[in-house]
Amino acid sequence: MARLCRILSDDPRSIDKRKVFSAAPLAAQGKPPFGYVYIVLLGEEHDQLAAKASASAVLRTTLASIGLVTLLGLCAGVIAFGLVTRPLRRLTDAMRKFDASGVPVEPPFMRHASQENSRDEIAC
Repeated sequence: MARLCRILSDDPRSIDKRKVFSAAPLAAQGKPPFGYVYIVLLGEEHDQLAAKASASAVLRTTLASIGLVTLLGLCAGVIAFGLVTRPLRRLTDAMRKFDASGVPVEPPFMRHASQENSRDEIAC
């Protein structure tokens, strides 16, 4: 009965690759071995499958990163839009109250505009 051994070594079919393979001595009964039979356990199919899995993982990571950046950009845009348009919305509300009652209404941000934010163009 031939004895099998598993070795991680240079791939017998390649100069620069290392693979796991099984080798068994090839001998006739009662004679010393005159060669070896080897089987590469992790062959080209395994390498192709590993390459596809790696490419798939990179694609998933890239798409997830793009989605996260897009979501964060959208949230930042909505917040910035709200902050930029807040004084204009206050002025619009004051003008609606003025139109409804006919009495001038001082917008709430006009009372302390110089103290709160001297760079607000609408409050000046």
